[in-house]
Amino acid sequence: MRKRVFFLFLRRGFSLIELLVVIAVLAVLMGLALPAIGGALNSAKRATMQNDVTQIANAVMMFETEYGRLPNVSGGNVDDSLMRILLGEDDNENPRKIAFLEPPTYKPGKGGYKAGQGYLDPWGNPYKIALDTDYDNKVSARDGEVRKKVAVWNDEQSIPDMKQSQKARMKVQSW
Repeated sequence: MRKRVFFLFLRRGFSLIELLVVIAVLAVLMGLALPAIGGALNSAKRATMQNDVTQIANAVMMFETEYGRLPNVSGGNVDDSLMRILLGEDDNENPRKIAFLEPPTYKPGKGGYKAGQGYLDPWGNPYKIALDTDYDNKVSARDGEVRKKVAVWNDEQSIPDMKQSQKARMKVQSW
Protein backbone atom coordinates (compact mmCIF):
# COMPACT_ATOMS: atom_id res chain seq x y z
CA MET A 1 0.00 0.00 0.00
CA ARG A 2 2.78 2.33 0.91
CA LYS A 3 4.55 1.64 -2.39
CA ARG A 4 1.42 2.56 -4.39
CA VAL A 5 1.04 5.93 -2.68
CA PHE A 6 4.68 6.68 -3.47
CA PHE A 7 4.11 6.20 -7.24
CA LEU A 8 1.04 8.47 -7.23
CA PHE A 9 3.16 11.30 -5.86
CA LEU A 10 5.80 10.88 -8.57
CA ARG A 11 3.33 11.29 -11.46
CA ARG A 12 2.39 14.96 -11.17
CA GLY A 13 2.65 16.36 -14.73
CA PHE A 14 1.79 15.42 -18.29
CA SER A 15 3.96 13.26 -20.47
CA LEU A 16 5.58 14.66 -23.59
CA ILE A 17 3.23 12.61 -25.80
CA GLU A 18 0.15 14.05 -24.07
CA LEU A 19 1.41 17.60 -24.53
CA LEU A 20 2.18 17.01 -28.23
CA VAL A 21 -1.31 15.58 -28.81
CA VAL A 22 -2.92 18.64 -27.19
CA ILE A 23 -0.75 20.99 -29.28
CA ALA A 24 -1.65 19.08 -32.47
CA VAL A 25 -5.38 19.27 -31.70
CA LEU A 26 -5.13 23.03 -31.03
CA ALA A 27 -3.21 23.52 -34.31
CA VAL A 28 -5.92 21.71 -36.27
CA LEU A 29 -8.66 23.80 -34.63
CA MET A 30 -6.77 27.02 -35.39
CA GLY A 31 -6.30 25.90 -38.99
CA LEU A 32 -10.05 25.46 -39.32
CA ALA A 33 -10.90 28.76 -37.62
CA LEU A 34 -8.55 31.14 -39.46
CA PRO A 35 -10.17 30.90 -42.94
CA ALA A 36 -13.56 31.56 -41.39
CA ILE A 37 -12.21 34.66 -39.65
CA GLY A 38 -10.67 35.89 -42.92
CA GLY A 39 -13.97 35.37 -44.71
CA ALA A 40 -15.81 37.33 -42.04
CA LEU A 41 -13.33 40.21 -42.35
CA ASN A 42 -13.78 40.30 -46.14
CA SER A 43 -17.57 40.31 -45.71
CA ALA A 44 -17.27 43.23 -43.31
CA LYS A 45 -15.08 45.14 -45.79
CA ARG A 46 -17.58 44.48 -48.57
CA ALA A 47 -20.45 45.75 -46.39
CA THR A 48 -18.39 48.86 -45.61
CA MET A 49 -17.79 49.47 -49.31
CA GLN A 50 -21.48 49.02 -50.14
CA ASN A 51 -22.39 51.55 -47.47
CA ASP A 52 -19.71 53.99 -48.71
CA VAL A 53 -20.77 53.95 -52.38
CA THR A 54 -24.43 54.39 -51.39
CA GLN A 55 -23.59 57.35 -49.13
CA ILE A 56 -21.45 59.00 -51.81
CA ALA A 57 -24.18 58.61 -54.46
CA ASN A 58 -26.83 59.94 -52.05
CA ALA A 59 -24.62 62.92 -51.10
CA VAL A 60 -24.19 63.87 -54.78
CA MET A 61 -27.95 63.57 -55.34
CA MET A 62 -28.62 65.78 -52.30
CA PHE A 63 -26.17 68.32 -53.73
CA GLU A 64 -28.11 68.28 -56.99
CA THR A 65 -31.41 68.71 -55.14
CA GLU A 66 -30.03 71.69 -53.22
CA TYR A 67 -28.26 73.51 -56.09
CA GLY A 68 -30.16 72.24 -59.14
CA ARG A 69 -27.00 70.86 -60.75
CA LEU A 70 -24.38 68.18 -60.22
CA PRO A 71 -21.01 69.09 -58.75
CA ASN A 72 -18.53 70.50 -61.26
CA VAL A 73 -15.63 68.04 -60.95
CA SER A 74 -13.29 66.42 -63.41
CA GLY A 75 -11.87 62.93 -63.26
CA GLY A 76 -13.41 59.61 -62.45
CA ASN A 77 -12.39 59.22 -58.79
CA VAL A 78 -14.05 60.36 -55.61
CA ASP A 79 -11.04 62.60 -55.07
CA ASP A 80 -10.28 65.47 -52.71
CA SER A 81 -11.95 68.13 -54.90
CA LEU A 82 -15.31 66.31 -54.89
CA MET A 83 -15.00 65.55 -51.19
CA ARG A 84 -14.34 69.22 -50.37
CA ILE A 85 -17.55 70.11 -52.21
CA LEU A 86 -19.59 67.44 -50.41
CA LEU A 87 -18.07 68.36 -47.03
CA GLY A 88 -19.02 72.04 -47.49
CA GLU A 89 -15.41 73.25 -47.69
CA ASP A 90 -15.47 74.59 -51.29
CA ASP A 91 -16.97 78.11 -51.29
CA ASN A 92 -17.27 78.30 -55.10
CA GLU A 93 -19.15 75.03 -55.67
CA ASN A 94 -20.97 74.87 -52.32
CA PRO A 95 -21.50 78.52 -51.26
CA ARG A 96 -24.01 77.59 -48.54
CA LYS A 97 -21.33 75.33 -46.98
CA ILE A 98 -23.75 72.44 -46.52
CA ALA A 99 -22.15 69.16 -45.46
CA PHE A 100 -23.80 66.52 -47.62
CA LEU A 101 -21.49 63.78 -46.37
CA GLU A 102 -19.78 63.07 -43.06
CA PRO A 103 -17.30 60.30 -43.79
CA PRO A 104 -15.11 58.63 -41.19
CA THR A 105 -11.40 59.41 -41.15
CA TYR A 106 -9.41 56.88 -43.17
CA LYS A 107 -8.03 53.86 -41.33
CA PRO A 108 -6.27 50.98 -43.12
CA GLY A 109 -8.63 48.03 -43.40
CA LYS A 110 -11.67 50.25 -42.76
CA GLY A 111 -11.58 52.92 -45.46
CA GLY A 112 -12.82 56.50 -45.15
CA TYR A 113 -11.83 60.04 -46.11
CA LYS A 114 -8.15 60.93 -46.34
CA ALA A 115 -7.37 64.60 -46.97
CA GLY A 116 -5.52 65.07 -50.23
CA GLN A 117 -6.57 61.67 -51.59
CA GLY A 118 -10.35 61.50 -51.30
CA TYR A 119 -12.69 58.76 -50.14
CA LEU A 120 -10.79 55.45 -50.04
CA ASP A 121 -11.99 51.86 -49.80
CA PRO A 122 -10.67 49.52 -47.05
CA TRP A 123 -7.61 48.68 -49.20
CA GLY A 124 -6.70 52.34 -49.75
CA ASN A 125 -7.98 52.68 -53.33
CA PRO A 126 -10.21 55.62 -54.34
CA TYR A 127 -13.82 54.94 -55.28
CA LYS A 128 -14.78 55.60 -58.90
CA ILE A 129 -17.63 57.93 -59.88
CA ALA A 130 -19.48 58.90 -63.05
CA LEU A 131 -21.85 61.90 -63.20
CA ASP A 132 -24.56 62.58 -65.78
CA THR A 133 -23.39 66.10 -66.59
CA ASP A 134 -25.36 66.31 -69.86
CA TYR A 135 -28.58 65.19 -68.08
CA ASP A 136 -29.54 62.41 -70.50
CA ASN A 137 -29.94 60.01 -67.54
CA LYS A 138 -27.00 57.85 -68.68
CA VAL A 139 -23.49 57.44 -67.32
CA SER A 140 -20.60 55.27 -68.39
CA ALA A 141 -19.69 53.07 -65.44
CA ARG A 142 -17.67 49.92 -64.84
CA ASP A 143 -19.97 47.53 -66.74
CA GLY A 144 -20.96 49.92 -69.51
CA GLU A 145 -23.80 52.38 -69.68
CA VAL A 146 -26.03 52.80 -66.61
CA ARG A 147 -29.33 54.66 -66.54
CA LYS A 148 -28.61 56.83 -63.50
CA LYS A 149 -27.49 60.38 -62.75
CA VAL A 150 -24.74 59.17 -60.43
CA ALA A 151 -22.82 55.89 -60.40
CA VAL A 152 -20.23 55.04 -57.76
CA TRP A 153 -18.20 51.83 -57.60
CA ASN A 154 -14.95 50.35 -56.33
CA ASP A 155 -12.04 49.11 -58.40
CA GLU A 156 -11.89 45.50 -57.24
CA GLN A 157 -8.97 44.75 -59.57
CA SER A 158 -6.64 46.96 -57.51
CA ILE A 159 -7.22 44.99 -54.28
CA PRO A 160 -3.84 43.48 -53.36
CA ASP A 161 -3.12 39.94 -52.14
CA MET A 162 -6.41 38.41 -53.28
CA LYS A 163 -7.24 35.72 -55.80
CA GLN A 164 -9.18 36.71 -58.91
CA SER A 165 -12.23 34.70 -57.82
CA GLN A 166 -12.27 36.53 -54.48
CA LYS A 167 -11.88 39.91 -56.20
CA ALA A 168 -15.03 39.21 -58.21
CA ARG A 169 -16.98 38.91 -54.95
CA MET A 170 -15.61 42.29 -53.79
CA LYS A 171 -17.32 44.09 -56.70
CA VAL A 172 -19.50 46.86 -55.22
CA GLN A 173 -21.59 49.49 -57.00
CA SER A 174 -24.30 52.03 -56.20
CA TRP A 175 -26.79 51.01 -58.90
